[in-house]
Amino acid sequence: MNYQNAVLRAAQEAEDAMTDFLRSREEVGFRAQSETAAQRSVDLALTQYREGATDYTTVLNTQQTLVAQQDELTGVRGDIAQSLIALYKALGGGWQIRQGRAVLPEQTKEQMRERTNWGGLLAPDLEMKTSPGAELPTSPDW
Repeated sequence: MNYQNAVLRAAQEAEDAMTDFLRSREEVGFRAQSETAAQRSVDLALTQYREGATDYTTVLNTQQTLVAQQDELTGVRGDIAQSLIALYKALGGGWQIRQGRAVLPEQTKEQMRERTNWGGLLAPDLEMKTSPGAELPTSPDW
C-alpha cells in the first residue's frame, strides 16, 4: 500500500467513525423517546389491571416491551462509546489512561518553556484528589 492510499484509508476511517458517532448520538434521542413511551404503556397497563379492565398478560407484555426498549437504548449508548474510540484510534490514539505519565515528555516541556511563556500550564501535574478510600483508575491488565 502506498502513502496516498494509506492517507485516504485513514481519512475514511476517521470520517466513518465521526459519522457513526453522530448517528448514534441522534439515535439515542429516538431510543429514549421509545423507552419513555414504553414506560407510559406499562403504567397504563398497570392502572387498567388494577381497575379490572385488563388481565395481567397485558402488563407482562408491556413490561417485556419496556425491557426491550431499555436494552436497545443501552446498546446505542455503547455504540457511541465504540465509535468515539474508533475515532480516537483513527486519529492516532489518545484514549489510553495516563495515570502516572505526563501528557508531554519533560524534554518537550523544556523546549516549550524556552520558546514561549506558557505560565502555569507546564507546571507539574497536580496530585489527583479523591475521596477517602477511593481507588484511582488503573491501566488494563492485559
